Amino acid sequence: MIPILVLAVPIFDTTLVTISRSRRGLLPFASPGKDHTAHRLANLRLGQRGAVLVIYAVGICFGGLAVVLSSFPLQRPFAFGLALILTTMLAVAVFENLSYERQQRSPQL
Repeated sequence: MIPILVLAVPIFDTTLVTISRSRRGLLPFASPGKDHTAHRLANLRLGQRGAVLVIYAVGICFGGLAVVLSSFPLQRPFAFGLALILTTMLAVAVFENLSYERQQRSPQL
């Protein structure tokens, strides 16, 4: 659970982009675009600096949570993991509704 918490931001971004591009019929890892978490946050009038600061803050929070949890034995690790997965899916649903530059499917040759 600790490595997942430490890598929470890149895991979330990869999950968001994969789901978003798959829903639009794009190849998730083969099509570039401005639909990453940072771009979506920047479009919320945070700007690039604000978006990066939010991502840093979330990363620090999850890293701190990983440090704290490493010193305590989890009584119910499955419940914590399930809560983490549900929270991630809720955040993906929220971020999917934020504005971003949508890339189009390229015509098949």
